Amino acid sequence: MSAELKQPTNPFNEIPSLVSIADQYDIILIDVWGVTHNGVKPFPKAIAAYETLKAMGKTLVILSNAPRLPGITRERLSAMGIDDTLFDDVMTSGLECHHALRDRPNTFYQGLGNKLFHIGPERDRTVFEGLPYVQVDSVDDADFLLITGTDGWEINADAYKDRLTHALSRNLPALCANADKLVQNGDQLVICAGAVAEAYRAMGAESIYTHGKPNTDIFKAAHALANTKRQEDVPLSRVLMLGDSLATDIRGSNLYGIDCVFTLTGVHAGVAPASLPELFASYQASPTYIMTDGIA
Repeated sequence: MSAELKQPTNPFNEIPSLVSIADQYDIILIDVWGVTHNGVKPFPKAIAAYETLKAMGKTLVILSNAPRLPGITRERLSAMGIDDTLFDDVMTSGLECHHALRDRPNTFYQGLGNKLFHIGPERDRTVFEGLPYVQVDSVDDADFLLITGTDGWEINADAYKDRLTHALSRNLPALCANADKLVQNGDQLVICAGAVAEAYRAMGAESIYTHGKPNTDIFKAAHALANTKRQEDVPLSRVLMLGDSLATDIRGSNLYGIDCVFTLTGVHAGVAPASLPELFASYQASPTYIMTDGIA
């Protein structure tokens, strides 16, 4: 269901709100970090926007590169006041990774052993819990690296240099459960699993498999969830993505062949309008619309 990249007729096609164009779409895929909330609390208009879109009969699917199962994302949103009655379903890169670890669908997975060295916080263990894998405490004992993030927001990729160097010396493959390199957390940008995987690649690692946006598989999975909810096959032309990352949300939407709204929040907050064309070109990403707020 992929398509050639769409080129907007006006790269500054700014809209006042998502609601203002919602009649053109049946399914809306919505990012979380930097769009719905800033990592700490919802954006001011977020809850009202969800309520309005649901009242309009739109099918809303949270599409997140969170490296954990959807239940945890639901719990986090609920704790922020975003009840799961405000959206229809959740698709995460963590769930995509979990399914791939379970099913071993391709040659990368079929070549993995069952002993993993986990780089990331304990809360992300749900990616592999309940599956026939063993977490080991030493890179020496591992068959592969599973990268889900860092052990704290203040930690950068350099903290893992020794472990990555050791893994590279053993030619270990790496599985990255979150393609994001940066995410908004409060008033700062912090690194994610994608940045650690990129550091490993820069060292010379060749066997790295990454889940989540911009890969089209996760868009297809979210689309399928929405189709199931609606009990109909909604065409790509009636599907919209809302996101703050040109590298993942917008690039992925282009690759999948759906319209998208780029929000000047989160990863790209504070970008000068004059620099947008150059920024779009650098990411090979073309938003259909631009919005200055998060979801509104």
